Amino acid sequence: MSRKFYALLLNRAFGDLLACSAMLFIIAYIFIVPHVDNNVIQVISTFFTGCYWTAMVTYIALGFLKLYGIARPLHYRKRVTMARVKGLIAASWVAFAILVVITMM
Repeated sequence: MSRKFYALLLNRAFGDLLACSAMLFIIAYIFIVPHVDNNVIQVISTFFTGCYWTAMVTYIALGFLKLYGIARPLHYRKRVTMARVKGLIAASWVAFAILVVITMM
């Protein structure tokens, strides 16, 4: 497998880990705090949704990576570069950060 595939898998694993951590934090917060603040739940839920979204972007990118490699094997190395994969990963996390910042405002 290529480095591009491993980079996307690592991004997916990181997004899944953050999403699970966000949900565990919400569960712990609900059970520990006597009066639950809806604003805290909303911000952490948005954090979860952003992490889930980045994982879904990665799943879709992995699918397209394999599909394009099979459909157009001669164009694959020119069009699907590591720089583009890194750009996709960075764009998904920037969108995640914007989503969380807008929610916190």
